[in-house]
Amino acid sequence: MGPDAVTYNESIYVGYRYYDKAHVDVRFPFGYGLSYTSFAYSGLTLSRKVLAPGKAIEVLFTVENTGAMAGVETAQVYVAHRNSAAHQPVRTLAGFARVALKPGERKTVCVTLPPSALEFYDVARHAFVVEAGRYEVSVGRHSRCLLLHAAFTARGETVALPPAHSAGGPYGSFADNTFPDAAFAAIHTRPLPRNQKPVRGEYTQTTVLGDMLDSRTGRALHALALCAARLGMHFSNNPAVNRRVCEMTVRDLPFKNLVLNTSGIIRYPAAEALLALANGRLFSRGGTVRAERGRSRKG
Repeated sequence: MGPDAVTYNESIYVGYRYYDKAHVDVRFPFGYGLSYTSFAYSGLTLSRKVLAPGKAIEVLFTVENTGAMAGVETAQVYVAHRNSAAHQPVRTLAGFARVALKPGERKTVCVTLPPSALEFYDVARHAFVVEAGRYEVSVGRHSRCLLLHAAFTARGETVALPPAHSAGGPYGSFADNTFPDAAFAAIHTRPLPRNQKPVRGEYTQTTVLGDMLDSRTGRALHALALCAARLGMHFSNNPAVNRRVCEMTVRDLPFKNLVLNTSGIIRYPAAEALLALANGRLFSRGGTVRAERGRSRKG
């Protein structure tokens, strides 16, 4: 059972964006692949040295098959702002092209980068913008094998960001992935959700059965679901593995799935009644829910 809400404290720093910024060596870099042949890159040129607002830029380069076998290369284009006022990844994949080449063949590749390839979300403007300044374009086989480099200047926006979102803020540099709640709260600006196990009286259709064990009804439903899972599920020839998988499956099963998983045996009206009982409420003769009296009574 995990928390009801998950906060993405890492912000945009997942995958290669995290590993590059944290300077962590990886066995298989982003975009990595194997081939029966080899390729060489050369002749990088840009269609513009100065990029006006709203304009695209074409990245042209040559890829040559230098091996003895035909092959397909996925050439990748990355972009980085050299002196951004905002916290940014070291580089971002902006485009790629698959190139099929026979032995000794070479082709000129053109990857067009639209303005959106340079944009980031400006929290002060509440909009995606292209930040003015100097950008570097890098071309290569994967995120850690960039063979060609060129630069251009973008005429974009001058950004002024809150300290938490700036290059000098908590996400401007880091050495590991222990992004603290305080740092995330600073960029999130809204109160973080409290992750506390619901108590009897707070259960909803999305509450998992493992969180309803404070209720007699919840314990009974959990036991029945576990029995059904053990009879109907087979994941391994190892009985211990099967038991563990069944326990985890039922523990994390949302209450509403009792309807979805029983092929009509339990219908929504019955599920609503069971949920009311688990929450400590009873149905009157007229069908309405009334609060259960007596603190000593268990639902």
